[in-house]
Amino acid sequence: MPRVVVVSPPFMSHARPLSVLAGALRLRGADVYFACAPAFEHLAREAGVGFEPLSVTRNANTGVAEATEQDAQEAARLAEFLDATRKGAVSALLAQARHRRADMLADPDGVLDALRSADRRLRPDWYVVDQLSYPVTLALHCLGLPYATFCPGHPSYVLSGPDAYFGVPYAWPDALRPDPDRLGQLRAAARDNDEAFTTLFASFSRRHAPARPAPGRAFALSSPHAVVYAYPEFAWLPTPPPGPARLFAGHMAAAPEPLDTEWDARLRKLRASGEERVVLVALGTFLSARDDVLRAVVTGLLRGRPDVSVVVAAGSGPRRWPISPASGPWWCRRCPSARCWSGWTRWCITAAATPSPSA
Repeated sequence: MPRVVVVSPPFMSHARPLSVLAGALRLRGADVYFACAPAFEHLAREAGVGFEPLSVTRNANTGVAEATEQDAQEAARLAEFLDATRKGAVSALLAQARHRRADMLADPDGVLDALRSADRRLRPDWYVVDQLSYPVTLALHCLGLPYATFCPGHPSYVLSGPDAYFGVPYAWPDALRPDPDRLGQLRAAARDNDEAFTTLFASFSRRHAPARPAPGRAFALSSPHAVVYAYPEFAWLPTPPPGPARLFAGHMAAAPEPLDTEWDARLRKLRASGEERVVLVALGTFLSARDDVLRAVVTGLLRGRPDVSVVVAAGSGPRRWPISPASGPWWCRRCPSARCWSGWTRWCITAAATPSPSA
C-alpha cells in the first residue's frame, strides 16, 4: 500500500482539515502519517493514522491564538496584527506582510534537516503539504520528493498568474474596498515580499540542491502533480494556473462530536420557548478576539430576527458581554474542548432576543 505523510503547520484551522484528509486517505487504503507539532498529536489519533512530530514554524495556534503558549516575539507579532485589524483590512494585510518572513520562513535549514531525517525513517511514496508551509515546500523541492499541495480556504494562496500577489485579495467587498493609494501601498509591500522570498528560495536551492531546477517565484511554488482545494469549485474563483490536477474536496470537517448534556438541555429549552432558529457565529481564532465585531454581528441578528438565539464562539474568554440590556438574557460557559462546534474556541455564549428559561 502507498505511504503518505501529510505535513501540517501548527495552526488548528489548517491542522484540522489536513488531519481529516489524512483520515480519508487511510480509508482509501493508504498508510498515512500526520506530521505536525507535538501539541497536535491528538488529531492523528482521531484520524486513525500514525503521528510524526515535526515543527515547521515557530509560531502556533492550538485552537485560540491568544491563549496558545509561544515565545514573546511570536506573541508580540500576534498582538500587533490584532491591533492592526481594528484599523481596517489594508492595515491588517500590511501587518501580515511585515511579519511574513518571521512567520513563514524562520528556519528553512532546520525544516530541511527534519524532513530529510523523517524521509529516511518513513520512506513515504507521497507527501501532502499546506501551501502556506513554504519551508516544507522548498525542502521537498530541494530533496526531489513527490508531493501534492493542499490549499486551505483562501483562493489566492495558489497564485493565478504573474500579476497576482500573495497577500493581495483578488476581489474586495464594496464595504472594504481600499482607495487606490492604499491599494498601491499593499501591492508594493506584497511585491517586495515576493521578490525577497524568491531571492531567498533561489539562494537556498543553490546551496542545498545545486543540481535541482531553480524553484522560481517563491509564492508560486506548488506541486506540479496535484493541488487539493479545501472548498467546492465555485464559479467565481480565479482561474488557477495550468499544469497540476485540481481536486476540489469541499469542506474538510471532522465528524461532529455530540453535545454534552448541558448544551443539549440549553438548546432544547431555547427551542421549546419558541426560538426555533439557532445561529452559530464562529468567525475564526483571530476575529474571536475582536469582541466589537462579534457584538456587531450578534446585535444585527437579534434586531433583525427576533425569533433567533445566537451561539457565539468567543475565543479565550467572554469579554464585554452582554451587548446591551435590551439584547436579552446571556449565558456563558467554558466549552468542554477547544474543538467545540467551531473548532476555534474555548468559550461559547448564547444570546436570546426574548426571555428564555434559565439554564
